[in-house]
Amino acid sequence: MTISSNQRATVGSRIAPMCALAIVCCIFSTNHLRADELDDAKKAFASKNYSVAFPIFQKLANKGIAQAQAKLGEMYGAGFGVEENSCTAVKWYRAAAEQGNADGQYGIAVHYQYGTCLPWDNKLAYKWALAAAEQGHDDAQVIVGWCYENGMGVERNYDAAKQWYSKAAMQGNEEGQFNLAEMLMYGDQQGKNSDENEAIKLYTSSAEKGFANAQYALGNYYGIPGHKDVEKQLKWLTAAAQQGVRDAQTQLGWIYYTPQIGVQRDYELALKWYKAAALQSSPDAEWSLGNMFLDGAGVVKDYKMAAFWYSKAARHGHAGAQNYLGYLYQEGRGVAQNFVLSYIWYNIAAANADGLSISVTDDQEVLKKHRDDAADKLTKEQLSRAQEFATRCMKTKFKECEE
Repeated sequence: MTISSNQRATVGSRIAPMCALAIVCCIFSTNHLRADELDDAKKAFASKNYSVAFPIFQKLANKGIAQAQAKLGEMYGAGFGVEENSCTAVKWYRAAAEQGNADGQYGIAVHYQYGTCLPWDNKLAYKWALAAAEQGHDDAQVIVGWCYENGMGVERNYDAAKQWYSKAAMQGNEEGQFNLAEMLMYGDQQGKNSDENEAIKLYTSSAEKGFANAQYALGNYYGIPGHKDVEKQLKWLTAAAQQGVRDAQTQLGWIYYTPQIGVQRDYELALKWYKAAALQSSPDAEWSLGNMFLDGAGVVKDYKMAAFWYSKAARHGHAGAQNYLGYLYQEGRGVAQNFVLSYIWYNIAAANADGLSISVTDDQEVLKKHRDDAADKLTKEQLSRAQEFATRCMKTKFKECEE
């Protein structure tokens, strides 16, 4: 049978729409399957089932799906389910960012901000963060606010910083809330435009979400005369300390060690928190542990342990510890008696106390008297050598302090 040209045209006109419909259905079906896979991978990632999430993200990322590319960047950046690799993270973040994906843009901004794999560049950090922030990315809004607040990558502008922090804070971003609270608590560069009440609300909202810096800020606030609330002070300092905030740990140690109104002295807790802070090289905590062992307060008196902690604090620049280390060398308690080292540490303590805002319980004149008394025990040669060692010790930031 022969088909006429009119018949062929009629058949073609029927087939064409059918083919188009089939193509559309195929595309829709493919996109639907990809969306399902992406959702599955996101759910696995959220439940920390990285071994399931990774291959799906990788498959979709290789097909150009921006959300999957950004997630791969996050996994490589943090080492979730794969070996941490900042450069591979940047590769995938950039692939997503160039497609306009906000998570990818934010990831690139962070790597420029910290100089990981990419060169440290605040201008590019600002550029990429702004691109993501304008899409409503709350973490990127925090970076943009930080750039404006500190004049990093863009001209300093406190009003703009507040605006971007506010955008993030309104989305419940705890860091945005904290940063905005800081600006409102202390005002702008001239100390103006502060709002203490609003700052406390923001600190509290951030702290309740678990943001450690906000918890520490509230702990400090409730310890200030006029705002004193022992219960809230201990609550928030403990919350921050449990997250490893060194200064909160030191402060708790001091609260439990020193008699406080509304707080019973507790040497066990004082020792616990001082040790936690000392393990993070807190000079004040190391100094306080030295005091506890020197006095036998809550622990068995132990001059060797006192010398151990004073030595650590002394090398971290604590003038009080330097003074007591001089005393231990002078008396030969916990260390071998050594008048040269005694003078060295007395000398350093006296010099270190001049104009430094560090915790020093000894009057400056007393420190100088200790130094001068120690000098009287030395020959001219010993004194000259001790002065050289003291100078070297301070120049090397307390790293080379022995004979």
